[in-house]
Amino acid sequence: RGMRLENIPRHWKAMRDTGISSVQAGMDNVRNLVGNPLAGVDPDELVDTRAYCDDFTNKLTNNGLGNPEFANLPRKFNVCFVGSKELYEHPDINDIAYYPAKNAAGEMGWNIEIGGLLTGTRCEFATPMDTWVPQANYWAVGEAIMTVYRDFGYRYNPRTKCRLMYLLDDMGVPLFREKVAERYKAATGEEMHTEGTSTVPKDKSRKDLMGVHKQKDGQNWIGMHVPGSRCYADEMIMSADLAEKYGDGNVQMTVEGNILFLNIPDEKLEAAKAAAAEIPRWSFTPGGFAKGTITCTGNQFCGQSKINTKGNSVKFSEMLDAKYDMKETVRIHWTGCPNTCGQVQIGSIGLLGTQAKNAEGVMCEAVDIYVGGGIGQDGAVGSMYKKGVRIEDQLFDELSAICVEKYGATLKCEGAGGGGDAPEGGGKRAWFKNMLDMVTGGAK
Repeated sequence: RGMRLENIPRHWKAMRDTGISSVQAGMDNVRNLVGNPLAGVDPDELVDTRAYCDDFTNKLTNNGLGNPEFANLPRKFNVCFVGSKELYEHPDINDIAYYPAKNAAGEMGWNIEIGGLLTGTRCEFATPMDTWVPQANYWAVGEAIMTVYRDFGYRYNPRTKCRLMYLLDDMGVPLFREKVAERYKAATGEEMHTEGTSTVPKDKSRKDLMGVHKQKDGQNWIGMHVPGSRCYADEMIMSADLAEKYGDGNVQMTVEGNILFLNIPDEKLEAAKAAAAEIPRWSFTPGGFAKGTITCTGNQFCGQSKINTKGNSVKFSEMLDAKYDMKETVRIHWTGCPNTCGQVQIGSIGLLGTQAKNAEGVMCEAVDIYVGGGIGQDGAVGSMYKKGVRIEDQLFDELSAICVEKYGATLKCEGAGGGGDAPEGGGKRAWFKNMLDMVTGGAK
């Protein structure tokens, strides 16, 4: 964000030189594919999703050179490959979700779900397409789904009704599946099978990705919380140095925007932890509210956002962590507008940016509050709790009440911070940094 136009060509070249492309990354295209953040190292891994995500992306974008076949879909399109038992990939809200599954003969492949979406006007989880395909045929079925959507999907105003789920409403899943099966057979010579048996457990507690953990090969990963999922240049350089010096140069990201440093051997672990502790703001021991915070870009870099999601999300998570202990992580999702890039409807608490009048009658930042959303095996769409809550003088009390009454928050020892107080100790630097961000718009 915030790059000068005249510098874009050299940024593009630098990205291409490292195998990264921004081609077809926005607008009416398939967005970045999502896989297991622990792909390749997860002790409970079902499928290593890295090769599938990479190959799908390469075919989709013609290896980053652009692919007109998929560059003008009716609307944006989201795809994920599930590789974890905990559903870290959030398959419920994807247009195509690949679930690892076995057919009657015990062969591994994918069950397919389609049409998931979250918008300000409609929220629906993906619906089963009653389809199983062999693992190797993931592109064939994905291509068939995308081209049926491309050719039959709606292209009119309001654009909010051009997503795949609206086509499924009118076409029906059986007819949509029939059209997909025709194209799938033309590509593979095979019939499309009915749904197999999912290998994803129905109940699974989510392991904490933050901190130090053992990989399936005996090495270690360090999960670090990135406040507001905003990285500054010096932090990125330090993180790259850490990955190269103590690991194998490999880092992976979570959907929350946190960073995982992978493949760190035991003999380098303590030195790696010390280096990680030196990265400004980042932490591998974040508070329960901090590590459960999700936020969209916010009004510094997005013209549609009505509030500063980044600065406010960090400020309020630190205030809550300073005042309350939690038995479980409470996920607070912030989004600046009804496009809900911050996915407020699936947060334990969702905060949708809006405007409201303060006591002097002046318009100020506010949020509509959603409560009761969930992810993973406990996936659920939250419901509206209260509208037009002012951020500056009402929100902390509302969040406190919700956390205590609905999620069992308990007060820390007497003297802990709350309201507008800065957290004690090492958190002060981050708190003042976020206050500065709110005043200056994040300039560094």
